[in-house]
Amino acid sequence: MSKRKIIFLTIMMLISIMFIPNAFAQDLIGKVTAINNKDVIINGDVSNVVDDSDPKNVLIKYNFLTLKIIKEDLGVGRKGEAAWLGFKITKPSDATDEATVTRSNATIKIDKEGIYYTKITADNLRTALLNNQVIERKYEFDWNNDKIIDQNVTFIISPEKIVLKEKDSNNDAFNGPIEAEKLNQNVENPRTSDKCWSYVICIILSAMGICIVNQKIKE
Repeated sequence: MSKRKIIFLTIMMLISIMFIPNAFAQDLIGKVTAINNKDVIINGDVSNVVDDSDPKNVLIKYNFLTLKIIKEDLGVGRKGEAAWLGFKITKPSDATDEATVTRSNATIKIDKEGIYYTKITADNLRTALLNNQVIERKYEFDWNNDKIIDQNVTFIISPEKIVLKEKDSNNDAFNGPIEAEKLNQNVENPRTSDKCWSYVICIILSAMGICIVNQKIKE
């Protein structure tokens, strides 16, 4: 075999080896889809909310939704009365039986059906809105239990886009668009008492300035 052929084959082998880790890494990626649970989602579309442009870091960002508070159902992981938004993830072919997922700093075994929910209440929506934040919930998957996170799935929920209905009626437990508008109006139109105090402070400062100027003139 000529020297040129040996060099060519060596280069081809090195290139092949470079792609082997990437192939294995792809095997540890699950496909994520949003769950359109009709008992919770009264109005809104969740068919295009999954951003998996980076398969290792999947984002689920919701548009405007009207949700319903439902009763607790521990059988499907719904603890407490709340609205529940969820996703389903397929188990990668190279995942092991010891695979784990971490959420809210708690590590648990992978759900057999690959279904996970996040809890939405009026309190956490209101708190997020008042703090000008989104509700963010991350699920970290270690598909082969090597203590290295292989894939993240993160819920990102904007409170101003959510209307939450009470469990036993059509009344609003939280109305994001209306609450956000109220906050904006309060910022744009300060309370009358705030304005009064501003005027008083200005008058006091002006009077002090006049007194100081008069004192200087007398000197």
